[in-house]
Amino acid sequence: LTNMILSGIERFKPDYILAANDLPGQTIREMSFASYKQNRGESDDKLVAQIKLMGEVFGAFGVPLVSKEGYEADDVVGTFVKKVRATGDHKIIILTGDMDIMQLVDDDRVVVYTGKKGEEDVIFNEEEVFKKHGLKPKQIPDYKGLRGDTSDNIPGIKGIGEKTALTIIQKAGDLENVYKLIKEEKKEREFFGLSERFFELLKNGEDEAEFSKELATINCDLDVEIPNIPEFKLSDHVEKIKELCEEYNFTSIRRKLEGSKKIEKVEEKDLNKFVEVEGAKNENSLFVTGPNIEFSAETFRKLQIAVWVLNSVETNIDKERLNYLINTSFTGALGPLIKGPASESVDRGILDYFEKKLKEENLYEVYEKIELPLLPILDEANKVGVKLDREKLKKLLTRYEKEREKLQEEIYKLTGESFNLNSPKQLGVVLFEKLKVQDMEGGGAKKIKKTAGGKLSTKFEVLEEMKENHKIVQMILDFREREKMINTYLEPLLVYSQFDDRIHTTFIQTGAQTGRFSSINPNMQNIPVRGEEGVELRECFIADTGKVLLAADYSQIELRIAAMLSGEEYLQKVFEEGKDIHKSVAMKMFKKEEGEITKDDRNAAKAMNFGILYGMGVTSIKNTLKVERNVAQAFYDSYT
Repeated sequence: LTNMILSGIERFKPDYILAANDLPGQTIREMSFASYKQNRGESDDKLVAQIKLMGEVFGAFGVPLVSKEGYEADDVVGTFVKKVRATGDHKIIILTGDMDIMQLVDDDRVVVYTGKKGEEDVIFNEEEVFKKHGLKPKQIPDYKGLRGDTSDNIPGIKGIGEKTALTIIQKAGDLENVYKLIKEEKKEREFFGLSERFFELLKNGEDEAEFSKELATINCDLDVEIPNIPEFKLSDHVEKIKELCEEYNFTSIRRKLEGSKKIEKVEEKDLNKFVEVEGAKNENSLFVTGPNIEFSAETFRKLQIAVWVLNSVETNIDKERLNYLINTSFTGALGPLIKGPASESVDRGILDYFEKKLKEENLYEVYEKIELPLLPILDEANKVGVKLDREKLKKLLTRYEKEREKLQEEIYKLTGESFNLNSPKQLGVVLFEKLKVQDMEGGGAKKIKKTAGGKLSTKFEVLEEMKENHKIVQMILDFREREKMINTYLEPLLVYSQFDDRIHTTFIQTGAQTGRFSSINPNMQNIPVRGEEGVELRECFIADTGKVLLAADYSQIELRIAAMLSGEEYLQKVFEEGKDIHKSVAMKMFKKEEGEITKDDRNAAKAMNFGILYGMGVTSIKNTLKVERNVAQAFYDSYT
């Protein structure tokens, strides 16, 4: 919590901060629906003990902490948002890991920052919410009215799944209009694009839908007053925060705070150090910053690439990070420019500086002849996108949903109870306490790993080792596979392609330290390739009429480069003679003749060939090849 607050302050430099929290005891929602959030189980005692200390943390920061008996923190936040919006044109940033609060997003005026893995740089405005959920923020409670919410145990209409609920709300706009269209406008199932079964579920489920929507809707009209919030200045609270760090041994946070007052001058070329910028300290910054420079879009993209080529750690930097680097690492050379007003000459001057650094490091040719020419090509690729056979994808989704539902029913029959299959805690209770699959014969019982808290783990590797112990384990693995295909690939691809039957991903040129692209909204670089699932999913990507999709790839380019740079004679000879590099390495690894090499042998060698190039160690080799540590060490030693 302390780190999150500091990160939020550093990133957003707020003028005012307010916090909300839940209180113990029954809420209004629990009074109207006893099962609300009942599937969550008891909180861990250690977590409860820390939650009680939350007031100390906010107190150290001088941040008011507000709650309302009978209501949740989301309701308090919603009420604050409504009241603050009524007092003026403030921009409100909500810091939370709770996705339910997305319904409060309002254009760019009220946004949400979750800081979750994979979302660290996403500020959820209306556009980003739609990209993620296929819904406008205000439609989220309507969607949950139909679909329900397993995390909060909101029922929805039994039988209506994510895809169906999304289709209905996108078609009708909101829940009220759904039933108005059915009753007053006499719209039949064809209008909603539903089968007879789903349309009957929808028609007969009005009461359940409205009740579930009410549970999912944040109450923005609580009788709570906004406290008198002083303008926030981090410098006023540093000493109290340091005392908190001292009491609870937050060594790294204390060091960061102390570092904010001790700025060292360093050489210009060091991108990761600080230099003092005269008169540039911001009251709400942990670090020294300088004036904010606005770049043209073209210059910014060139600077992103230049900085990344100079230091590959700086992947996909944003304008804030670029300003920070300029104002700290390069002040000596750029001081006269950054103190002046933003202009074309400032853009050009800063770009000239970075291009000069590229030339000094012998990297300018990479920048000019490889990276810059890609900009218009990527723009065109993002714009054109790739066509999707949506009908085939819908059929695939329907099949996977049926298979998932059948697996779930069979699992419930075997266990004799219903539970949340996506909850590691509930699954662990059923597998290890009720069925005791770890004690059955099957080959994996002695190798079961535990979580940091001492519980038996339900991770894939653990279940994979126990699948011979009880047939339910394989069924759970199959369920998870269907769940991942539905939630990670099938449903998102349908949402992203709903406007023109095409997927328009965003390829990020500077997205990885290795030089590879990354891809977002959606990620098109993690589409499965192996197995029946991968083949079926990839068949949904099609070419336009009269055109073909072309796949092109360098032939084992990394290994050829490794052979060239290392001067390793055996590898060089294999390539010169046009032999299979993986089979040839397998011959060395397993001391076999070419005709004796199996497919598994070749795959093991392939894992070594690519893995070691990217830093694979002995432990990873042991786990990947499923061999003893001494064997893995011997492979590693002989290879390196």
